[in-house]
Amino acid sequence: MPEGAITMGIATILSAKEIVVITKGGEKAWGVHRSLTGPIGSDAPASYLRYHPNVTFLLDKNAADLLDKNNITPRS
Repeated sequence: MPEGAITMGIATILSAKEIVVITKGGEKAWGVHRSLTGPIGSDAPASYLRYHPNVTFLLDKNAADLLDKNNITPRS
């Protein structure tokens, strides 16, 4: 893991053992939806996280608003 970075490339991020994405707010709902359900591509860099075997998305209800609630596994 880098000791510090202003920006990081997706290859560096994907080399991590574990990734946690925390997203809060309704203004992020479209980006979350696009990244998790649309095609994987550079117009939604977070979509590449779907290639990673150990990624967790922590979303508040507003950020998850556009997702299909039947396909979400809530954590306590």
